[in-house]
Amino acid sequence: MKVTQCTSCKAAIVFATIQSTGKPMPFDAVPDSDGKFYVTEDARAVHVESPIELASQCRRLGGRKYTSHFATCPNAKQHRSSDSLPLFADTKE
Repeated sequence: MKVTQCTSCKAAIVFATIQSTGKPMPFDAVPDSDGKFYVTEDARAVHVESPIELASQCRRLGGRKYTSHFATCPNAKQHRSSDSLPLFADTKE
């Protein structure tokens, strides 16, 4: 996964595609054992409370737990709408 930077708080982030929605989501760049999402190296993400077979498959593929950057960014409110994604730097690999 390519590490980029949140343009509002300058934290290091990575983007992964949420498997249930197909939408990209920013995550803090450092894995977190308390994270709520499993994220694989090829940038696929599933919530830890997803159906057991989906979460298990993600773990088997090397998924590690990450925290959504929306949960840690001090400026998260300005990123809530779907049209605000360009506020994050370089979302493509």
